[in-house]
Amino acid sequence: MSKFYIGIDIGTTSIKLTAVDQKMKALADLQYNYHYLTPKENFNEIEPDVWLKIVMKGLKKLFQQFSSGSIAGIGITGQMHTTIFVDQNKQAIRPAILWNDTRTQEMIPKIKKRLQQTSRSAPIAKIVSTGSPFS
Repeated sequence: MSKFYIGIDIGTTSIKLTAVDQKMKALADLQYNYHYLTPKENFNEIEPDVWLKIVMKGLKKLFQQFSSGSIAGIGITGQMHTTIFVDQNKQAIRPAILWNDTRTQEMIPKIKKRLQQTSRSAPIAKIVSTGSPFS
């Protein structure tokens, strides 16, 4: 039985799964669109379980076409610097804050200024942005 690879991309508005053979020929492509939450202006959030349910649905569909024993590897990518807050049991305690959330927009200049006050935190000031897990 020939081996295949699975790629999973957890994007901002969809999850894509692809199965390829050893020559990188696409064997299957799946895409599941979803919507994230916007509870207030500039807030962009999602329940992390949405991602898990969609990925599991896609993998189940792929495993109906291909034997799980022939998987040579799985690669996962996506969601830039989305922040998920978890409890001691590693369970999400609130919706994840997406990378494109801009609720901290007005705070960023103050945060950068404060970070620049010490040599230890100054490098972080260069990368702090709205939606950043550092802000």
